[in-house]
Amino acid sequence: MLSRRERIRREIEKRGEVGIMQISEALGEDRKSVNHAVQTMHDKGELTRVSRGRYCLTKPKSKRARMWKIIRARRTVTAEDLAELTDACQQYTQDYLRSLEAQGVMSRKRKRDNTWVYRLKHDLGPIAPNQSIAEVDRALEWKKIQEARADAEQAMRTLTTLMEAYDEKWGEKPDGHAAA
Repeated sequence: MLSRRERIRREIEKRGEVGIMQISEALGEDRKSVNHAVQTMHDKGELTRVSRGRYCLTKPKSKRARMWKIIRARRTVTAEDLAELTDACQQYTQDYLRSLEAQGVMSRKRKRDNTWVYRLKHDLGPIAPNQSIAEVDRALEWKKIQEARADAEQAMRTLTTLMEAYDEKWGEKPDGHAAA
């Protein structure tokens, strides 16, 4: 079953510009609860107030902006959900969610039917984060390189310490040469 907000969204999609009473009658719900849901959707940037009591859907310009608005509204999404709701390909939505996860904005919550479910950790406001997927990938690659370099340096320090301890105890190096 669809949530109240999703039913309101679909009703406004059908009619374009619509009033609270029209939505209330179409959904068969009381005006007060519909008004509250519409106000919440307006506050989150999902709806635009055309005139007093009349609303239409907010149309973001880019796919990324549309995805971000949906992520903010739903808080928990899958790549499939975003692809279906924004007409973006699933790989693009998956890459976008991974980049938001890498930035610390989203977290993978659990697997449901072999699908990752992402949860919004930090709402950065109505403007979609503009760090590109490639920039995030480069930053992650650089971080991995730095970690590998630090691990190698630590291994060299450990090896040097072991060799010095061996020299002190036995007076010669493991390769058979006398210690200097």
